[in-house]
Amino acid sequence: MISRSFRGESQNLENDTIVHGVLVNVHGTGVLLMGAAGIGKSACALELVTRGHRLVADDVVVAKRLVSGTVIGSAPQEFAGILAVRSLGAFDVRQLFYNDAYAAESSIDAVIELRDRSAFGASDPFAAWNDEHIVAGVPIPRLILAAGGESIATLIETAARLVQNPHAVRTAASFNPDRQ
Repeated sequence: MISRSFRGESQNLENDTIVHGVLVNVHGTGVLLMGAAGIGKSACALELVTRGHRLVADDVVVAKRLVSGTVIGSAPQEFAGILAVRSLGAFDVRQLFYNDAYAAESSIDAVIELRDRSAFGASDPFAAWNDEHIVAGVPIPRLILAAGGESIATLIETAARLVQNPHAVRTAASFNPDRQ
């Protein structure tokens, strides 16, 4: 039996869940980027790495639930540190940027789903965090962002800070009491 340690906890690797996405550690928060193929997940991860954040896994994320309920993610060993970006190809971020550009594993604290801008209607932007995505049997807060336009990397950095400080998140009703 193979086991792995994360913050003092051991977990059997036979219970791994494979997730299609990109996992980046942003300000100490594990952010799982999800979305359709070609939406820009890896390009976004590249921008985050150039800003000093750490790539954990690109395209294939191995997610594990620990006894505490924490979900951690990592890359399959053969893809550790590898980032594949359309038009650039695949490269090792540790060699191209710096050794700290890669983390072997990270908790998964938030899911950010990138969607084509045309998929958004007149939905309430303040309701974005009222959703969850199940990863390895655990509900993880999910935010849906429109790909393209604004700096997605900046929005993701801010979302990571909001996960760390949930009291900073305000509801639409707190801005306009008539909306209740």
